[in-house]
Amino acid sequence: SRKPHPSAREVWHQYQSVWTTDKDAENGVVEVYNEYDFRDIENYRLEWTITADGVKKLSGAVEELNIPPHMRQYVELGYTKSDIAALEGEVILTVRYILKSNEALLGSGHCAAYNQIVLREYNAAEQFEKCKSAVSGSLTVDRDNRVVRGADFEVKFSGKGALDSYKLAGKELISKPLMPLFYRAMTENDYGVRKNGTNSVYYHSWKTFRNIEWYMDLFMMEQKADKVEVVSRYTYGEIGMAVTVAYTIDAEGRVAIKESMTPGRAKLDIRAMLRYGVELAMPDSFCNIEFYGAGGTESYADRKSGTPIGVYQQSVSDQFCMTYSRPQESGAHCDLRYWTITDGTGCGFKVVSNILFSATAIPYPMEQIDVLSESYRKYPQLLEGDGNTYINIDMAQSGLVCRNSWGAIPMEQYRIPYQAHEFEFMLIPVGR
Repeated sequence: SRKPHPSAREVWHQYQSVWTTDKDAENGVVEVYNEYDFRDIENYRLEWTITADGVKKLSGAVEELNIPPHMRQYVELGYTKSDIAALEGEVILTVRYILKSNEALLGSGHCAAYNQIVLREYNAAEQFEKCKSAVSGSLTVDRDNRVVRGADFEVKFSGKGALDSYKLAGKELISKPLMPLFYRAMTENDYGVRKNGTNSVYYHSWKTFRNIEWYMDLFMMEQKADKVEVVSRYTYGEIGMAVTVAYTIDAEGRVAIKESMTPGRAKLDIRAMLRYGVELAMPDSFCNIEFYGAGGTESYADRKSGTPIGVYQQSVSDQFCMTYSRPQESGAHCDLRYWTITDGTGCGFKVVSNILFSATAIPYPMEQIDVLSESYRKYPQLLEGDGNTYINIDMAQSGLVCRNSWGAIPMEQYRIPYQAHEFEFMLIPVGR
């Protein structure tokens, strides 16, 4: 296969030789730096676009770039501050450098470099509050069977307190229950940490969360006006960690979920987790994703500079990276503003949060891609779908540590420390 490894996008971006920074970008002025040693950039055309919440609103081009090697120049793009003020939501300027004519192995139209400048930040908390706005409607509660029903939906919880079923207009959206998850299928770098002396404590910390035993010690279901509140609380016995998952279901069928974790008092040297979030599965007919975040290819906390922020439509079948030497964690997208998964009719869930979050949808269960599993498949070609789309929705995942092939741990800012965390997100039914 000639398909590039996902990290190739990161390398390409970091090794590019033309850079754009903010001089007065709100007024249409940027600084262009020619990092080449021996050539100018006259054969490049600067193309720019401005998006509002991922939708293209303004665009233009600068045809002449007469900037010598190792020199900087201010460039006016041609829009004004009032143009930006007229836009709503998050506003991002994207600048790309396109070859005007063929050069050696690269053809005209090739994008040789890009940068993005955020002109107005995305306010995730504000958008999330809008999604939580009150709606009128009736709900019925069957406490004996742990079921909540609305006009065209039914939500059911299992005996373990998990969101076990969601039927929208009679169609089942969940095939495996939603549960907290603090572990990922180990990457090559995760696995390599086990043999690196003092860093091996991180490997053992991560491994602690792999098959940790837990029990439910509280389940409550209470109806309040036009919503139903459900609380499931779990204790993870080996380390005494307490996890509470609180659900709020409204008359529109929206399910707001808050996952809270408090570390236990067990005297174990636990440093960090590989992820903090939840897992669930949907039938494999739910095979289309759309998201607004870092995309193009998979993205992680410490490997995302080569994945521009934008709106992307992709297939679940394309999410898992088949070019890794062996199966491992793959397919995540981070810095998400929203993430939607649907079937061919447009039915499914839209996920939003009060923070920028991460999500994954792949056609393979974790036991097939985790090197510590007895069911691990050694080669990507041996992976088999089982009729489900496996989904993770995360506050964060640990970094990939791409600066070292084996043994290094993520930089501190890319770790998920073992401490109290809270993650709030919402499942919004779509495609009624």
